[in-house]
Amino acid sequence: NNSLTGVPYAEDPTIMSWELANEPRGMRFFDDFFAWVKSTSALIKSLDPNHLVTIGLEGDTIDPKYNGIDFEKLNSPKTIDYTTIHIWVENWKWYDPYRPEATYPFAKEKSLEYLQSHASRSRKIGKPMVLEEFGMARDSDTGRDRYLPSTPVTWRDHFFDNMLSWVCLLGRDPNSAVVGANLWAYGGDAYKVVNSLWTPGGLWKPGNAFTGDPPHEAQGWYSIYSEDKSTLELIQKYEECISPNPSPPSLQVRATVMDLP
Repeated sequence: NNSLTGVPYAEDPTIMSWELANEPRGMRFFDDFFAWVKSTSALIKSLDPNHLVTIGLEGDTIDPKYNGIDFEKLNSPKTIDYTTIHIWVENWKWYDPYRPEATYPFAKEKSLEYLQSHASRSRKIGKPMVLEEFGMARDSDTGRDRYLPSTPVTWRDHFFDNMLSWVCLLGRDPNSAVVGANLWAYGGDAYKVVNSLWTPGGLWKPGNAFTGDPPHEAQGWYSIYSEDKSTLELIQKYEECISPNPSPPSLQVRATVMDLP
C-alpha cells in the first residue's frame, strides 16, 4: 500500500507504470532474459491490471549483440504496454564534454538516429515509445566544478532543446510511436547541503543529499538544480508542447514510474 495514503498500489492513480528493472541486459543469456520478461510482466498484470508495464530497456545500447538485446522481440509480449529507450551521449563516447564544439554535432546526429530507429521499430510492433532517460553534464570545458550550479549549462540546454523538440514533433505525429520523454535528473536544492559527507563528484553515502544521480556514479554529474533557470524554462516550454491537454503547471499531476526491487 501507499505509505502516505494507504491506497493499494494496484489502485493508486499516482502510479503510471511498473518497470521490470532499470536498464536490464540479457548478455549471453538472451533466452533466459526473454523468458523472465514474459513471466514477470505476466505476473504483474495478474496482480495489477490497472497500470501499464514496461521493461525499462535502454534500447539497443551501443552494442546490442554483446549486451543481449533484441529490442523488438523483448517488447513483443502483450504484457508489455510500451517501449523505452535511454540516450547517454557522454557514457557512450558520442560526446566529450571537454571538447563540446568538436563533438556535439556527432552526438546530436547519433541521438536523433537512435531515437528515430527505435521509434520506427516500436511502431512496427504496435507499441508507443517513451524516451525514458537522457541527460548531459554541465559545461566541462570551463575549468570550473562541473558538479555545482555555478558552472554553466550551455551545451546541456542545446542538447535538451534538440531532444525535446524532436520528441515534441514526433509526439504530435499520429504515425509516430513517440509519446513522451523523461529527463535525468532533478537534483533540486541538493547543492545547498554540501558538507563533509558529500563532495560534488563523489559517490553517494547514507545520509547524503539526493542529487538525482545513482549512488555508484558521481553525484551532481547529471543533476538539474533548482537554480538552473534556463534549463527549467526549457523543460516548461516543451512540457506544454508535448502535453495533449496543457494545464497550468500548478495543476499538472506528474506520474511516478516505479522499479521493482
